[in-house]
Amino acid sequence: MSNEPEKIQCILRIIGAENLPHLSRWTKKLPNAFVTVKLDDIEHETNVVRRSSVPTWDESFELVDAEASSVLSLEVRHKPHMGLAPKLASISIQVEDLAHQCLGGQEIELELNSLLRARANESNPPRIKISLSVTESGAVIGSLLRLLDSVLSKIDDVVKIVNDMAEVHPYAKFALTLLSSAYKVVQKQISADQTIVDLMMAMEAVYSFISVADNLIDGKLDILQQNITTILLQTVECAAFIRDYAYQGFSVRVLDGTYSAAAGTCKRLIQGLHDLQANFETGIGAQPVFVSYRTHGVVAEISINQILDRLMPADMHGSEHSECLPGTRQELLSRIISWATDINCGQNVFWLHGVAGSGKSTVATTVAKYIGEMHRLGAFICFNWGFAECIQPSKAVQTLAHKLGMFDKRIGKAISRAIDGYPGINDASLSTQFTELLVRPLSSLASLQDEGTIVVVLDALNECGSESTRASLLQVLKSQLHQIPCFIRILITSRPLDDIREALEQQKVHNEDLDISSISNSEDISAFFHEEIKRVKELDQTLSLDWPEDEKIDKLTLCACGLFIWASTALKFIREDIPTRRLEAILAGNATEPQAALDQLYKTILKNAGIWSENNFVVDFHDVLGVVLIAQRPLTTLAIDKLLSTSRIRRSAYVVSRLCSVLSYDPVNPTVPVQILHPSFADFLFDIKRSGQDTWHYINKDSSHRNLAIACLKKLCLKRNICNMTLANQGWKSENLAEDITYACLFWVDHVVATADSSIALIVPYIEEFLQEHLLQWFEAMSILRKSRETIRLLQNLFRWLPVNLYHNLRAFVQDACRFAQQSATAIEEHPLLVYHSALPFAPKNSLTYKSFYNHKLHVKVTGLQGSWTPMLLRSTGHNWVLSVAFSPDGAYIITGSSDRTICVWDAFTSTQVLPPLQGHQDWVRSVVFSPNGTHIASGSDDKTICVWDAFTGIQVLPPMRGHQDWVLSVAFSPNGAHIVSGSSDKTICVWDAFIGTQVLPPLQGHQGSVRSVAFSPDGTHIISGSDDKTIRVWDVSTGAQVLSPMQGHQSVVQSVTFSPDGAHIISGSDDKTICIWDISTGTHILPPIQGHQSIVHSVVFSPDGAHIASGSQDGTICVWDASTGTQVYSPLKKHKAAGSVLSVAFSPDGTRIVSGSDDKTICVWDASTGAQVLPPMQGHQGAVLSVTFSPDGTYIVSGSYDNTIGVWNASTGTRVLSPMQEHQGWVQSVIFSSDGSHILSCDVKGQYLVWDVEIGLLSASYDISNFPSSLTVVNGQWIVDQPKNQTLGRIPSYIRCLTSASWGTSLAIGCEDGQVIVMDFPPLLCASSETIDVIPSEVRDQNDGAFISEKDSSIYVSAEENSTC
Repeated sequence: MSNEPEKIQCILRIIGAENLPHLSRWTKKLPNAFVTVKLDDIEHETNVVRRSSVPTWDESFELVDAEASSVLSLEVRHKPHMGLAPKLASISIQVEDLAHQCLGGQEIELELNSLLRARANESNPPRIKISLSVTESGAVIGSLLRLLDSVLSKIDDVVKIVNDMAEVHPYAKFALTLLSSAYKVVQKQISADQTIVDLMMAMEAVYSFISVADNLIDGKLDILQQNITTILLQTVECAAFIRDYAYQGFSVRVLDGTYSAAAGTCKRLIQGLHDLQANFETGIGAQPVFVSYRTHGVVAEISINQILDRLMPADMHGSEHSECLPGTRQELLSRIISWATDINCGQNVFWLHGVAGSGKSTVATTVAKYIGEMHRLGAFICFNWGFAECIQPSKAVQTLAHKLGMFDKRIGKAISRAIDGYPGINDASLSTQFTELLVRPLSSLASLQDEGTIVVVLDALNECGSESTRASLLQVLKSQLHQIPCFIRILITSRPLDDIREALEQQKVHNEDLDISSISNSEDISAFFHEEIKRVKELDQTLSLDWPEDEKIDKLTLCACGLFIWASTALKFIREDIPTRRLEAILAGNATEPQAALDQLYKTILKNAGIWSENNFVVDFHDVLGVVLIAQRPLTTLAIDKLLSTSRIRRSAYVVSRLCSVLSYDPVNPTVPVQILHPSFADFLFDIKRSGQDTWHYINKDSSHRNLAIACLKKLCLKRNICNMTLANQGWKSENLAEDITYACLFWVDHVVATADSSIALIVPYIEEFLQEHLLQWFEAMSILRKSRETIRLLQNLFRWLPVNLYHNLRAFVQDACRFAQQSATAIEEHPLLVYHSALPFAPKNSLTYKSFYNHKLHVKVTGLQGSWTPMLLRSTGHNWVLSVAFSPDGAYIITGSSDRTICVWDAFTSTQVLPPLQGHQDWVRSVVFSPNGTHIASGSDDKTICVWDAFTGIQVLPPMRGHQDWVLSVAFSPNGAHIVSGSSDKTICVWDAFIGTQVLPPLQGHQGSVRSVAFSPDGTHIISGSDDKTIRVWDVSTGAQVLSPMQGHQSVVQSVTFSPDGAHIISGSDDKTICIWDISTGTHILPPIQGHQSIVHSVVFSPDGAHIASGSQDGTICVWDASTGTQVYSPLKKHKAAGSVLSVAFSPDGTRIVSGSDDKTICVWDASTGAQVLPPMQGHQGAVLSVTFSPDGTYIVSGSYDNTIGVWNASTGTRVLSPMQEHQGWVQSVIFSSDGSHILSCDVKGQYLVWDVEIGLLSASYDISNFPSSLTVVNGQWIVDQPKNQTLGRIPSYIRCLTSASWGTSLAIGCEDGQVIVMDFPPLLCASSETIDVIPSEVRDQNDGAFISEKDSSIYVSAEENSTC
């Protein structure tokens, strides 16, 4: 075989032509047509077809050594009785182009250029039908088909020989099916190459053992079962390669230059077959080696696995599921395997659905096993009802991406790039995760298609959360499944639920119902009973050989009603006790419907489980089964006993051991968790109509959640420092907690919020006691479990669960605890003990958490902080200047537009980015807004365009809208989302169709300056605009006409305008530092201009109820005003950097929060209900504090600042005791007291040293100074250590930037970047605490993130009784 791509051996087939022109305009005479083929110096002619406009030739010509770039000329001519043959029509085309169009010998039609135009039908031009195939050494297709016939015949013999070898038989069937498929594909080819012929010859040779089959049956066949199985598996792999290779056309391999790659693959497959043949012929039962034509890729970077681990996949395997009994489900399994390995099948998703217990998971597990043995199983994901983490839709995509990345390192590399490029991918929407982690990485690896399919199995999709929680996942599957490349095959199993059906009934999905009423299904169940009863008799030698009679097995099969779960459960029940008695109990049932049959079986099992007349057993049953059924993760019997209390007479193992036919339980190994074997048992017990009115059957889900919630809260009577750690111990991450403590910490809130309203009064006292006594210890425990940030979500869920009009004190405490968790998340995450040594001391003194837990004898005293929580809830960074912000309609997201040309989408509660930055604009993004339904985002930019984006995926859904001649400064959606309005520096307003992107009105003209702000009225009938011409104008949406005279009143540029929620009023903000409120009906002021800002008002907005107005200004503040009086509701909100302008503000939809964006590159979220700030006692510098120190007696603090001044403060009260000392001409970077405390020495950035008299605060003399040593120091700007005493005392929170520090005795003063001076005083008991022993290791000091884990410390905490209770 030649590997030179420039020389091609071709077979050209001329089939026919149509619409040939007449020879004469008048006589309509038809031509005697033939075709001349010209290629380089080669020329061929077809026979002549007389008098036809649709001649058929069907002749083939071999084109030898054709170059891919050669031009092939086809000319249709008329053969006259004498003279030259005139040309009727022709076409010229490159051989390479023609071969690509004729992939796989496909017949194509080409339009011809007619030379008799006047006689040709221009609407029906002449066409020629041809095909072109490429062959390496001529037509060898015959020998290839003969070889395929031979191998097929031998495999058919194998099927007969191994018919009784249940483990081998399915592989023989798969091999036969796939090779037959390959035969059909090859049969359609005109040519083949020697590569495939060589492979087929090796396959024929390896089946030589068939000739000695008779000898093998009694001899080596059983011994060599594994060899035969591997031969059959290798046949399946070879057949898939041949089929895929042939389907694309052998010619493609020449043209694409992939002959060498294919030859290499064939060589490996052939060598594998030779090895298998040798292994078999020697009769040695050695482990045969399977060779896949998938290479899986070898990527050197070990870091790929570490990057993939960032996805934090769930343990969603299905390894505990049983497989189909050998010999059963063969037809279904063959169909699925054939589909799964056929890369050319257009439907790359197979949805297998059926009723509960029909055997879907068993089929999925079996398919996964077979595909895994073929080295093609990319992922097997099982949604397990018993594990909370394994039914979370949010984990599905992350786990699938992780498994695919681990399966093939090339996929892993592509996915790891996506993870690196999008650090917040775990917090992104499912749609974004699906696109970024699956669609894009897989689509970038088109070359994998040449290696066959990769199969993904998603089992029990119906168990993935509830209908409401899995809606987002199903929406992603519905909208994006078609984007998955065809080489990925996805098998999905589920019950036929309406929401799943709606998502999966689409063109690319093969839909199949698992028919439980078929004869073959009944036969499979009967075979299952025969096999399993044989095993029962092997275990119990007392049973007679003829037990049970065939008619009883037939009746068992009938009772199963087609359900494999019924058959499996019934056999477990029979094995549990006396088989004959148990069999008769089951056969007493008479149900004829599947669900009724299951219910009757479960009632029989329960009836035989215990003595139901004993009240103790009934109570135990409800307690234990209640925990087993609702636990968020399976628990051991030991943990169940500890949660339910040890005062109970009987252990939970007593109940569980009597229900082994429906529960998984290992009496030998008590560390194995207990869980139900099938979710249908839980469905039965939770449904009072199915389980019956008998209280001993029915499990009340609400009562079970309430009881387990209370049990968890009682268990969490924790103590401080539960694992006896020190702050210096960085190996704490190896610590663990007992199973019952771990479960209670993680899931108590989940059980609380799952209880019904009727249970609230019963459970609230336990919640109050727990939070008031053990909140901080819970934070510590959650940090040990590496789940500290989960406390934020859990407390938010708890707050939402508590009734709004009840339990006001508890709601306030939970809300305060949530603020505490948000502010302290980083510190608590870094070390569990920092909840006491950093988080609590730095909490506001008026906060409920601080008041409840602060102890001046045990905790460091910190002064210089605000007394209450600031209104700012979150602060996000990631942009350059933030020019525009907006909330989504549901308040869950925030969007921002920036000078960095991007739009960002943020989670409004955690401040994490949920999408990669939306990129498409070529200049600053001035304005962003959500559509009313929250599904789209519109943005306006200095690049003169408006863009519309999908809010879930970040994909641009329309081409940029072009029409403005200058910057687009403002955009807004109409209330119904059908239109977008934009204002521009070109002085015009444009109205656009939001669905197709076209203008619906001519540009609205009238303003004499840039249009800075536009908005629709609430009813969508009017548009308002604010302009540099100092006016506000109102426009009719339907006509574009102005409906009022321009509103005049501002003395400068109008930056922002908006309607009140009722549409009756307009507010405007201006460069003249004022806000105006206007009457929409008259265009006049209803209040005098509102004054208060010290600079330009960039943004104004009404609260959702219209009662308040928020404004953002260049003075760096946000003000909130009463809309009826114009008075300020509270002091201006100040948290953006001093030099930062607030460019945009917006209320959340519920009016409880305000979001602001600034040119200091930050986005801030504020509490709209309070707004009040308690200023720090030592707030006074106008710049960063560069240096602080104590007086020798500790009564005063001196500070030096960027503002060129020195401040003197009372160390106890934080009040200023002297006016600012102002003589330095530069930053004051060092200050210190003299030894007697009478003078202060200061040094500025210019090197000038000054001495000040402390009593009068006046300059005394110039003086040179040097620094004095301190005992307490701040390491790396964070950790507080006492080096001489070898102690670590605490940590400064990450949100406080320490620039300088000084100490005196047990006090430490800190100078901060924002101008604050903070004083910390460490009490004697804290300094003597065992928690402070040792100094933070140098490894931590040298790393900004403090990431250091001691390899020596591997202690594990187990005993809850000894260390975790009060």
